[in-house]
Amino acid sequence: MSKKNYLKLTAYLCLIVLSGCQQMNDKRSQYVRNRSQDYLKSSVIAPLQVPEDLSLPAAYEVYPLPKDIPELGSLQPVSLIPPGFGSELN
Repeated sequence: MSKKNYLKLTAYLCLIVLSGCQQMNDKRSQYVRNRSQDYLKSSVIAPLQVPEDLSLPAAYEVYPLPKDIPELGSLQPVSLIPPGFGSELN
């Protein structure tokens, strides 16, 4: 196969693949449901009722809030650069 024919074949294959991608993009709503507005249909449910002889699941204690929250003016800025990033390794 000559180089010219190889380039033509490659161009045709790229065109077919890209047109297929466009077809899938046009029909995406048929295959993938848009869930961006689902929160508007949500409702409030009663909290989990745990029997007295059992304890609450550990999921309720994953992110406990601190008891003493510092004043906003007393906070100092921190660097977002990880330690050792950009420095020479010895």
